[in-house]
Amino acid sequence: MALENESYSHCHYPSDLGNWQSTEEALESTEQRVRKLKVGDFFPLLAMDHGLTYGVEQSVELARVKSLLQICSGQIGGVVLTFGLAKHLAPDENDVPVILQCFGGPLESEKVQLASIDQALRLKATAVSLQLTLTSGRPPASALTREIGRFVASAYEHHLPVLFMVGLDDPRNLRAVANAIRISQEMGADFIKVRAVVAEAETSENVETLATTVKQAPPVLLSGGVVGSDLMAEADVAARRLLFRGYCIGRNIFQARDPLSVVSGLNRIWDTTRDTKP
Repeated sequence: MALENESYSHCHYPSDLGNWQSTEEALESTEQRVRKLKVGDFFPLLAMDHGLTYGVEQSVELARVKSLLQICSGQIGGVVLTFGLAKHLAPDENDVPVILQCFGGPLESEKVQLASIDQALRLKATAVSLQLTLTSGRPPASALTREIGRFVASAYEHHLPVLFMVGLDDPRNLRAVANAIRISQEMGADFIKVRAVVAEAETSENVETLATTVKQAPPVLLSGGVVGSDLMAEADVAARRLLFRGYCIGRNIFQARDPLSVVSGLNRIWDTTRDTKP
């Protein structure tokens, strides 16, 4: 039966497995792959894996994914996609580096491995990512920790950077944010996506502790949260006070009336910030 939606009419998952491991992409170092995700001196990433977590109401259709990648080309350093979407992107349709979402699950469900390092390499993904929920900044369950450890070890063996996409129950708890960053760093993250909200009454000590943790960590990227949050204000604080190295944002971009203007606004914040970690 023919597919009704032309966007899904071809799967671009390479069938020739004889020489894929010998390609230049497979031999790139982790550092080279990390640099591919930068625009200027920071990391602007677009996340479009929300259908996995939230279902149809927060999902992005493949045609919309392709359109957004064309609109934002040159302005974003990478895009987070599930295998179900990424496998339908043809090389001539997208020049934005793909970060393959490999761990996740529906909201409030157990996070499990959904895609492999082998799949990421065959798709020529630049990096891989995983979803990790840390309640109050506490470590994950031991079974999940072991599974993530094996996954990160395999990614390291194949020179694939790993993005930890960390969810917290309260982004205003800066101590929990700092703990989550440190836990992710110790587990082998090359990037860490997390939301941090600095309240007006927040103590300077907590802000400084978080900024110090960020400065000593791999690149920490701001998560956008739900649409309607004061995104630009949070981004300004993240860049200037907390030393975040960029952002990894989804709904606040792909649900916006003018996605490119949101991206441009975020990029201006980091473009004009010189206090980020070199």
